Amino acid sequence: MPLIHEKIIKIEMTTPVQILNRYLTPFAVILVGTGILLSSPSPNISRLSWAILAFNIVFNYATAALAYRRPLTLPKIAFIRVPVNYITNIALFYMLGTSWEPMWLLFALPAIATAIYTDQQQTIQTSISVIIVMLTAYALKGTYDIFEWTKFSVYAAFIIFLSLFIQKMRQADKAK
Repeated sequence: MPLIHEKIIKIEMTTPVQILNRYLTPFAVILVGTGILLSSPSPNISRLSWAILAFNIVFNYATAALAYRRPLTLPKIAFIRVPVNYITNIALFYMLGTSWEPMWLLFALPAIATAIYTDQQQTIQTSISVIIVMLTAYALKGTYDIFEWTKFSVYAAFIIFLSLFIQKMRQADKAK
């Protein structure tokens, strides 16, 4: 039987993982699945994209279950979840991003997750990191005019402002 403090930790510490799994994982599945179906990638890209998506689903729900069963492992789980999802999101964006424009939203997810798990400084660092990777991926995928780069800059601003908003809301919630 768990001790009282373990129950409190379980309630408080698994909430971020539950929030991420309840809202962001289904969103990512819809985003990527729709991208695969509508962008008509080559059969190899399609299979690889489905495989990465399946891996992400299993990985995210398995780590959430682990965090629920062993709440004291949440910091380690967060340390693993963010980079694993970040790397797989980069791969999915690179494969599908030019043919399915909403794929850029995958870059907001690591910043949002970081905002939920950590402090403002780490949120800003992660946001800047994902923006640099996103803009680099766009640069590697083709040449774009000023209109396109302006649009990409708005995407970048969205990532920073949304992640900081979420981090501040989470911080305010913890202060209650």
